Amino acid sequence: MKYGELKNLTTGLLMNDNVLPKDDNVTKSLLGYAFSMISDKAEALHLLTLNKSQDINRLATGEYLLRNPELPENDDSELDIDHELCYAAARYIAAMISKEKTAIHQQYGDDIIIKYNGKVYQILESITKDEGDTNGWFYC
Repeated sequence: MKYGELKNLTTGLLMNDNVLPKDDNVTKSLLGYAFSMISDKAEALHLLTLNKSQDINRLATGEYLLRNPELPENDDSELDIDHELCYAAARYIAAMISKEKTAIHQQYGDDIIIKYNGKVYQILESITKDEGDTNGWFYC
C-alpha cells in the first residue's frame, strides 16, 4: 500500500470524526508511532532481517531480528511493512486522532495483528515441520 492510499483509508475511517492533520509531517509522525506499535506486536515478515547494522527493534523468530520500518518520503512511497499490517497502521492512526471511536480503532488494529500473527505462525510451523525441526524455530 502506498502512503497516499493509507492517508485516504485513514480519512475514510475518521468520517464524521476528527480529520487527519493538514501538516503531513504530523501525519508521518503518527505513522511512525503506529509503525512502532506494529513492530512491537507483529511478527512482520517484511521486517525480518539478519543484518545487525539496520535499525533493530527486537529479536524475532529463530536467529532473526525485527527491524524498524522506514517512514515514506511521499504519497507514492510504498509503506515499509507487510500489506495486511497497513490496515493496522491506518486503525492506529485513526485511534490517535479520533474523538469518538478511539477504543474501536485500537481494537480493530490489535485484531488485525492477532490474525496476521496467526497466519505467520502457521507458515513458520509448516516450514519447520517440512524441515524436521522439532524446536519450533525457523532457520534459513
